[in-house]
Amino acid sequence: MRRPRLAAYVWLPLLVIVLGCNGSHASPAAALGRRALLAPGSLDAPSAACNGMDSKQLLSNGYFNKADPSDMHNMLLMATLANDAYPSSKRFNMHLLDVADGLDEQQTAHYQRMFSEKYSELGATSIQFLDYYEAPGVALTGAAAHAVVLSTPKDVFVVIRGTADAGQAIITGQFRTEKWTVFGTPLDIYYAPYASFVVGLWPKLLLAVKRAVAATDSPSTASVYITGHSLGAASAYMAGLGLKEAGFGVAGVYAFDPYAVGHACDPGQQCWVSLYEQHLRDVTYSWWNNQDPIPQLLEFHFKGTPNATSFGHVPRDGRNWFRVVGNQCLPAHNSRLMEACPPQVDAADGKADGVCPSPFDDHMPWTVLARVAHCALLQAPPPPPANARLALRSQERLRLASCCSSSVWGLLLGLPAPGGK
Repeated sequence: MRRPRLAAYVWLPLLVIVLGCNGSHASPAAALGRRALLAPGSLDAPSAACNGMDSKQLLSNGYFNKADPSDMHNMLLMATLANDAYPSSKRFNMHLLDVADGLDEQQTAHYQRMFSEKYSELGATSIQFLDYYEAPGVALTGAAAHAVVLSTPKDVFVVIRGTADAGQAIITGQFRTEKWTVFGTPLDIYYAPYASFVVGLWPKLLLAVKRAVAATDSPSTASVYITGHSLGAASAYMAGLGLKEAGFGVAGVYAFDPYAVGHACDPGQQCWVSLYEQHLRDVTYSWWNNQDPIPQLLEFHFKGTPNATSFGHVPRDGRNWFRVVGNQCLPAHNSRLMEACPPQVDAADGKADGVCPSPFDDHMPWTVLARVAHCALLQAPPPPPANARLALRSQERLRLASCCSSSVWGLLLGLPAPGGK
């Protein structure tokens, strides 16, 4: 039964109030369609060099670099998945208010059909959609969660949607923790991902991943890659830890503008941060877009109280974190880029005044995707390594990227290639 749409008109201002953010919302089409974010260039390659490869199957033809999870093309693919988990993204263009209310059956079928068509072309051989509502039919009550599990002949990809439903916005404002036990350790977890993921999504996700792994050509060697944005990114961290405990080969977790999930602690103690780092530190890659306030949401809420320093990101030292500054994607490890208002971000708005506004548009998944796409596709590649073997591998990566260029622009991003090629 269709939910009363009136509830959705409460949701958008409520979300802004709960998050403590200001800023206007740009439409998905406008945000991803800003050509200035994707400046001209060319990645075309002679077709003969591609040797008949299926350039569309970016999830399975080698474009996704399993040998190097930190490859920027992996970041682009996972940022696109995180964006496409939202029916309101440019590709699907469903109204934010309809998504907040909860899509009706016809809208859900339309979204799932379009998503499946796109990702089947990109190499997925099976796709499962997971939905959870704590209070079905009541938009402003209870947690909600949504995920998609895709399998290719060799691997499994999981994407978890961030805050989109009205109920999700409400639980985001409940600043308390709940206990979640994983690897035999009880952890204090921020209530929003606990209610959305642990209570709601996890039982469904575990079964879906089991089915997806079984559908690969070699279940014993299949790797699992997980992504999400915002609340979905926080849930991706938790999914990675839970699936690792369940025995799956979690080979990459990609988090875009994530909430902090749980507590940090001193060396030698057990808490969310230390346990996560023990199991997944080296395969986790996280992004913070410009002045987005969400990665500092809990610190902002608890500012001036003892709780302010108890929540921590993973890894705590910023290893494998990227901070977008303008259109640059900068490594945050051993720098001030993990601060809410570091000098580089402060200066990016043209005024180095110690003040970093918090435009909500910096948090939109399509804005994040545009920045990652710029860095992945249009920044000059690093010089080739001096080592001959590594140089050959780098050359092969460039060839593969060139062969897949038209598919990346047209099929993955839904944009014309730079220069109209």
